[in-house]
Amino acid sequence: MNPKPTTNSREYRSSVMRDVRVSKNDDGSNTVSGYAVLYNSLSVDLGGFVETIAPGALTRTLADSPDVLCLRDHQVELLLGRTISGTLILTEDSIGLNFVCQLPNTTTGNDLAESLRRGDIDSCSFGFSCANDTWTQDAQGCVIRCLLDIDLFEVSVVSFPAYPETSAALRSAPIEIRSQIESHNAPPIPPVEPSCITANTEQRQRVTLRHRLLSLNG
Repeated sequence: MNPKPTTNSREYRSSVMRDVRVSKNDDGSNTVSGYAVLYNSLSVDLGGFVETIAPGALTRTLADSPDVLCLRDHQVELLLGRTISGTLILTEDSIGLNFVCQLPNTTTGNDLAESLRRGDIDSCSFGFSCANDTWTQDAQGCVIRCLLDIDLFEVSVVSFPAYPETSAALRSAPIEIRSQIESHNAPPIPPVEPSCITANTEQRQRVTLRHRLLSLNG
């Protein structure tokens, strides 16, 4: 039985791609691969709460063979690949969502491959709607949203990762948590590992750094 949807609104999340590889094909085009979604990875402060994606959150949607687009900076006119054409292949494992995209032999595709090789671009964004999630608070008062089941519709290679608005996400939050966040009275998110997330030392250090940067820029 599929979980009952909590919200139909589309949301976007951005992160640094993991294990990015670019290879040259026989026809001169390029193939890029990497992880667009990482499971059990703590997000930055999304406006009073943090978020993680549970392993298996994409199992159902991938089994349904969705029409997922691979875009450049969310621009539909810069289409890089598509699952229904076989130019975009998505697979799920214990780490997260791996994508392999055969880039078009075009100026956009070749320029992107070169920027990825140089390390000028290293971020990815994915668009989804939430089918099931949970909201909890740990002992420190940190509000944690855990995505359990999502519908994926887009993977986009981006130059500038954007932090999303929280309105769509909050529609699925319990009223007491939503009221707490919207009133701006949510306790500050500590740079420590919440109890529901398994994170290594490197992840915690990265979250701490991002939290401090957000505090300075806020």
